[in-house]
Amino acid sequence: GLIYNVFLTGLEMNLDAVLLARKKATTIAIAATIIPMALGTAIYSLGQALYPDDKSSFNTPSAYLFCALVLSVTNYPVLAHILADLKILYTGLGRVAVTAATINDFYNWAMFVILIPFATHSEKPFVSVMLTMIFVLFCYYMLRPSLNRLIEKITDKNEWDNYKLSYVLVGVLFCAHVTEMLGTHSIVGALVFGLILPRGKFADMLMERSDDLVSMYLAPLFFIGCGIRFNFATFEKTKLRNVMIITLLSCCTKIVSTVIATGFYRMPFRDGVALGALLNTKGLLPLVMLNIASDREVLILVAMLQQLHMFIVCQFDFFLALS
Repeated sequence: GLIYNVFLTGLEMNLDAVLLARKKATTIAIAATIIPMALGTAIYSLGQALYPDDKSSFNTPSAYLFCALVLSVTNYPVLAHILADLKILYTGLGRVAVTAATINDFYNWAMFVILIPFATHSEKPFVSVMLTMIFVLFCYYMLRPSLNRLIEKITDKNEWDNYKLSYVLVGVLFCAHVTEMLGTHSIVGALVFGLILPRGKFADMLMERSDDLVSMYLAPLFFIGCGIRFNFATFEKTKLRNVMIITLLSCCTKIVSTVIATGFYRMPFRDGVALGALLNTKGLLPLVMLNIASDREVLILVAMLQQLHMFIVCQFDFFLALS
C-alpha cells in the first residue's frame, strides 16, 4: 500500500514546476525547507531537556537529522487536493503554495535518498547513495525514452486493459525492490518509476483505475501499522504539557520560515501565515521516516510525539485553511 501510494505521488508530481519555477516560489520553498530543519534540531534538543530520563543513545546526530527531516516535509498531492476542495487552487496564493510545495517535496525526496543511508547507519552509505543515483539516472535517461514510446503507442491505440496495466504495477514493485536492495528504501524506486512515466492521457487513466484500490484498500493498511506502533499509554498525565509544547512548536516551524521568506517580497503578514499553514501539510514521507527511526531505535519517545504532530497538523491545516 505504501509503495503504490508513493508511486501515485510520483505520477502526480510535475518536475517542470521545479525547473521552471519563479524566484519567489523557489525562495519560499528553500526557506520552508532549511529553516524548519534548523528549528527541528532545536525542538529535539528541547525534547531531550523535557525528558532527561531518556537513554543517551537517542542524543545522536542521526536522531537530530531525523527530526530535522520530518519537520521540513511538505506533501504536494495532499496540499493540491486541499486547495482544490477549497476552490482556491487557481488563486494567487494557491499557485504560489502549489509551486512551493512541489519544489519542497522534490527537495525532501532528494534529501531522503542522500541522507537516510547515513542516518540509519548503513554499512556502506556512500555506496548506497551512489548506486541509487546511478539507478535514478539510468531510469530517467535510458529506460524513460523507450518506455514512454511504448506506452504512448498503446495509449494512442486504446489497447490498455487490466492485464497490460498489471505490467505497470509489476514495474513499480521491481523498481522498489531494486532501491531496497541498494540500501535506501523501497519507496524511492516507486517514486522514480512514477516520475519517468508519461503524463497526459495515460497518467490520468492509470490514476483513475488505481486510485480507489490504493487509497481505499492498500494505503489504510500502512496507517493501521502506524496506529499499532502508536502507544497512548506512554503519554502520562504529567507529560501532557510537554507533548503540547513540542506539538505546537512543530506546527510553527513552517509558518515562521514562510513568514520570513514572504517578508522579503512584501507579501501581507496574513498571507504569509496562511501560506505557512498550507505548506505545513504532511504526508506519508514523515511517517516513513519515523517508522524507520523507530525500527532502528534512533529515537522513540520524540518519534511518538512527532507522530501525534502528524495527525494533529493535518486537521489544523485543513480547518485553518477553511477559516
